[in-house]
Amino acid sequence: MNFIQEIKIENYKCFNNFKADRFKRVNLIGGRNNVGKTSFLEACLLCLVDEHSSIYSRLLEIQTHRNLVNTVLRRQDRREDLKNLILDNQNISITINGDKNLYIKNEKL
Repeated sequence: MNFIQEIKIENYKCFNNFKADRFKRVNLIGGRNNVGKTSFLEACLLCLVDEHSSIYSRLLEIQTHRNLVNTVLRRQDRREDLKNLILDNQNISITINGDKNLYIKNEKL
């Protein structure tokens, strides 16, 4: 079974020159507030989304989803909205080929 061997992030938000390695089968990301946990995951997402999109549109999409989630979370009485926002009637499929070829494909049901 192949695993991610290394992730490098340069010049993205709080990461000037970041390298993470020694990944195992299961990995946890933890830390105090404002240390870059979400930025780390966003950077990983940027590597995995459609390669034909521009970086700007990917970042805009990430920020839009974060703003929508924050808006829904502020409205405690609208939990169904959060469920619809996250699921959005999509089937997410992930394909991993070897150590280098990673794909995530979103398809509507």
